[in-house]
Amino acid sequence: MVFHKPRKRLPTLNISIDNENVERCISFNYLGIHLNQNLTWNDHIKRTSLKIARATGRINCLKHFLSKKVLLTLYSLILPHLTYGILACGAKSNDIAKLQKKSMRIITASKYNAHTEPLFKAHHLLKIEDIYKVYQLNFYFKWKNGNLPKYFNSFCCNINRDTHSNHTRTTLTVPARVNHEFAKHSLRHSLIILLNQTLNIITDKITTHSFHGFSSYVKNYYINTYTNLVNKTIADSAMNAFGRHFWYLTGEMVPLALFSNRVPDEERQLLGSRLLSIKPEVPAMPSSRYDTGFGKPAFPIMTESTSLADLVTPDSWWIFKLLNLDSSFLEHNVTKWQELASYQACLAAVKCLNDAAERGVKLSSDFLSAARNEENYQSVIQVVQQNRKDLPNLRQAKRVPEED
Repeated sequence: MVFHKPRKRLPTLNISIDNENVERCISFNYLGIHLNQNLTWNDHIKRTSLKIARATGRINCLKHFLSKKVLLTLYSLILPHLTYGILACGAKSNDIAKLQKKSMRIITASKYNAHTEPLFKAHHLLKIEDIYKVYQLNFYFKWKNGNLPKYFNSFCCNINRDTHSNHTRTTLTVPARVNHEFAKHSLRHSLIILLNQTLNIITDKITTHSFHGFSSYVKNYYINTYTNLVNKTIADSAMNAFGRHFWYLTGEMVPLALFSNRVPDEERQLLGSRLLSIKPEVPAMPSSRYDTGFGKPAFPIMTESTSLADLVTPDSWWIFKLLNLDSSFLEHNVTKWQELASYQACLAAVKCLNDAAERGVKLSSDFLSAARNEENYQSVIQVVQQNRKDLPNLRQAKRVPEED
């Protein structure tokens, strides 16, 4: 075999040994790596794709008889073909990538066109392009720690300041110069490009981690970049359910968090400071309810950085007036609130909103189930109204008078 550029024509060579002509071949198999005369790796990719396709076909025949756990074990029939010689031939084959995705859909019993990133993440597996990146960084780890053969000692990685005396803002690694396009896929060039794109939080682990720890960290990093499996219908339903509880985060209701010991002291202190900074002379009706105090309030816009103090509005002071709460405890440090009489009085006056709401829902459902028509509804209301007049005390134990 004579290696040459694809467009270069070579003269016909007649080579013989002991009067036996040596036949010239265009490709051959050397230790499982298929080389061709142009070093394009097309033959190796074609044969590797054929092996992966056969293994995928076997898994497909068994998917109805074996569990997913066993099928994941059979994925080991495919993984060695993806990793063997990957530093030499790279991961630029779309055929191999498609076969890997197909095998993952078969193993997980997913649709033929299902997104595979969530599947890879759920089963802690890497895509072919990320396998290549992990192997490149593992190679760089061994090179930095002097664990490679002497042949690779000349495999240098220079940064900007090593190539010239001019001061530059960046310290990126300078890739080796190449004269041909196919040389850009070589490890000497592609590794430098990857290092320039890799975060320092990864490369810094070379000096602090073992090889196994570094390799596991890099693998987990790339897996965590994959998207999660999200069912849009379920996600929308969950968001709608959460949205119905935004009543508790409106400007009028957020001061109630001051009386919860589940809220951190720092956040309660910040909430109290925010309230004092916008304290009005006379609390007014909530403006978000058309100055009447009735109707649907304006729900807040929530982000990842939103805190309780950000939800405070001038309407937040209305609840203090409505429940006749003494706010003097806000002028003290949060660690002293439990010792103040004003704070203890507020705790006694504030009821658990969720329990009150559930009792209201239960009362309404019982009312609807107790009557069958409008006439019965009105009768029940009249009985309740008369009972409340006779017994103004709302405690359930005293609503019905004891018999003489």
